[in-house]
Amino acid sequence: MKKIKYILSALFLGMMVASCTHLHRRDKVEISVSELHFGQQGGETPVKVTATSDWHVESTNTWIRSYITSDNNYVIIAPPNDSIFREDTLSFICGTANAILHVTQEPSNHFS
Repeated sequence: MKKIKYILSALFLGMMVASCTHLHRRDKVEISVSELHFGQQGGETPVKVTATSDWHVESTNTWIRSYITSDNNYVIIAPPNDSIFREDTLSFICGTANAILHVTQEPSNHFS
C-alpha cells in the first residue's frame, strides 16, 4: 500500500510541475524595426522576426504585400503609390506576445 502512495504522489507531483512549467511559459516576439517609410516609388524591405514559437501577422491593409523567407524574415512590399498618403499597422503575434510595425507611404504629389 505504501508503494502505491509513493507512486501516486510522484505522479501527482510530476503533473503539478508540468502544469506550472506551462503556466510560466513566456511568449515573446521581436521585430528588427518598428517603423517603415516608403516613398512614392514603393519598395521591398525585410523585417527580421524573432519569436519563442510560431508567429503570424495581422493587418487590415489592402495595399501592402508580403512574404516570409526561409530565414524568418517578413518582407514588406509597397507598390508604387500614385494616389494618397497610405499607412497601416501590422501586428506580429506569438501566443500572448505582440510586436507592432507601423508602415507609411507617400503619394506621388507629396512635396516635402
